[in-house]
Amino acid sequence: MNKTGMKKYINIIITTLILAGCTERIDIKVDNTYKRLVVDGCITTDTTKHRVKLTTTSDYFYNQPSPPVTGADVRISDGSKVFLLAESATEPGVYETTADVYGEIGKTYILSIANVDVNDDKEIELYTAESRINPVSPIDSIKLFYTALGPDSVFAIMVYAQDPPTTEFYVFKASINGVLAHEKATDLWIQDDVLFNGNYTNGIWSQFLFQSGPTKRPEEHVAPGDIVTFERNSITKDYYSFLAELQSNAYYNPIFRGPPANTRSNVSNGAIGYFSAYSIARCNRVVPAKPWILDYPY
Repeated sequence: MNKTGMKKYINIIITTLILAGCTERIDIKVDNTYKRLVVDGCITTDTTKHRVKLTTTSDYFYNQPSPPVTGADVRISDGSKVFLLAESATEPGVYETTADVYGEIGKTYILSIANVDVNDDKEIELYTAESRINPVSPIDSIKLFYTALGPDSVFAIMVYAQDPPTTEFYVFKASINGVLAHEKATDLWIQDDVLFNGNYTNGIWSQFLFQSGPTKRPEEHVAPGDIVTFERNSITKDYYSFLAELQSNAYYNPIFRGPPANTRSNVSNGAIGYFSAYSIARCNRVVPAKPWILDYPY
């Protein structure tokens, strides 16, 4: 079952249940018309180092890492406070805040990037982007159960939480013993709340961890005693659309189509990529010694 099929399957299950009761990596390649800045950064409600990665575009048919942009002046502001980002000593092109920085719900954050000459015209360029942190409702609990999904065996994560009456957009993430199962933006699980808006999500299937079968992924494997952390990020509608477009372009068929269409961006001055800001809710569950099956979720 492909990813689109799985998401359709999840939506069907979500509807049935209702009636019954942020560091992701962005990889973009474009036509070789001219060199452009690629921005991959965020600020969240976590108190941690927040990162912004700057690279330049590479040709779609050039399978090499994108060149980093070094020596930039990178700042994030909420209109009153300004956070300066220092370039990492070990990762060129990666800029970080200090570890005591956190985003606040309801605030709009502005990213500014200066002191760069991406197109090599000997003129300094300025890039900006902004994103607002929306509130996220808490997660009451999650449940794990082991089941078959087509030819695969999976641990399904069921989520119990009250969804607000406003229209919301989410990114779902899972960590196993503190390590994210998916780091690339193209692998993130995204969902709007059209099927459960304003309702209590009485055990929504929100993510699968593939254990065996053709879709098995080693990074998703869990064992008894492991701690699975489910994370729900409340994102803006525009960031949701960006991720949807990015994932659509990532799974195109190159035999029947040309290079994928460019994905939207919220960065000015012709740059691509995205600067996001979002709030985070988390909930943990220990993998039981004896797996619970579909009919008896734990």
